[in-house]
Amino acid sequence: MHIIVCIDETKGMMFNNRRQSQDGVLREKVIELCKDSRLLMNEYSARQFGDYSGITVSNDYLSLADANDYCFIEDGILPPSEKIENVIVFNWNRRYPSDVTFDLDLKQNGFKCTQTQEFAGSSHEKITLEIYKRC
Repeated sequence: MHIIVCIDETKGMMFNNRRQSQDGVLREKVIELCKDSRLLMNEYSARQFGDYSGITVSNDYLSLADANDYCFIEDGILPPSEKIENVIVFNWNRRYPSDVTFDLDLKQNGFKCTQTQEFAGSSHEKITLEIYKRC
């Protein structure tokens, strides 16, 4: 499966049971990345995607995901690393308070960064997209 996460400079994902930030341009990029595959997420995450119909919403979405599916993860609960083929990281390039962090050591688990792109978001001057593939 492919996982998508949004993190800050200290790998923070959430604070006080809320996402650190959200961005409309980032959501458009997520939809574009997943256009030919299934995109799965929980109910909390789906709220920010509005009426986009290409999402499978379930609070048990990680167990529903197949090998070619994309899972948008905000709460830090990751599938076992051996099930992950690609990790798509959106970095806010800021430091926010956090109490939930992205704790998968990509290098130690055999992932290599194969693509990096910076773009301006609707709420952030710079967001960095990194795509890690399992070696």
